[in-house]
Amino acid sequence: YGYDGLFDRRRQTPSPRRAPVAEVERLLRLYRDRYAGFNVRHFLRRARTEHGVRFCYSFVKQALQGAGLVPKHRPRGRHRRRREPRPCFGELLHLDGSRHWWLALVPDQYLTLIAVVDDATKQVLDAELVDGGESTAAVMTALRRVLLTWGLPMALYTDRAHWAAHTPVAGGAADRPQPTQVGRALAHLGIEHILGYSPQARGRSERMSG
Repeated sequence: YGYDGLFDRRRQTPSPRRAPVAEVERLLRLYRDRYAGFNVRHFLRRARTEHGVRFCYSFVKQALQGAGLVPKHRPRGRHRRRREPRPCFGELLHLDGSRHWWLALVPDQYLTLIAVVDDATKQVLDAELVDGGESTAAVMTALRRVLLTWGLPMALYTDRAHWAAHTPVAGGAADRPQPTQVGRALAHLGIEHILGYSPQARGRSERMSG
């Protein structure tokens, strides 16, 4: 790692594939001075878009770890991995619907709570109780309010409900070439649609619904 990694260990000469030392120093200085505390993936996203860094993820991770700027973690099993929240408000939103007897004073009224939550701040951007279930119209109405109030997010995270994705086989993969009305609207607006495959994967929005 570090400057030692710029040498070919077989010949003890500078590697022909080495990265420019000045660029490596700029990368490390950028992290120390402006992005200390960011994880590697979030830092690299910012470094590429705002500072013209072109290194790959593996190189940046090794460089930061070699300089002692980020810790080295033992890889965890898939069942224990936790996705880090996005660093900025509005990058990723979660939308989820939950049917329940929400109103204590009207115990026989079975309503659906549709909520939109920001991934970075956990702020609830929109929440509404609707009758008739988690319909396309109800979801589109909630999204319209959020977009008019808060602007366009980079991505939207949802489950694979009938309004979100066409799933030919129950429990199977979504048929991306056949988007739903919501999917087409998101694509038209340039919003990435991320589909979750389990309640655990949608933990932030599921916790909102209790």
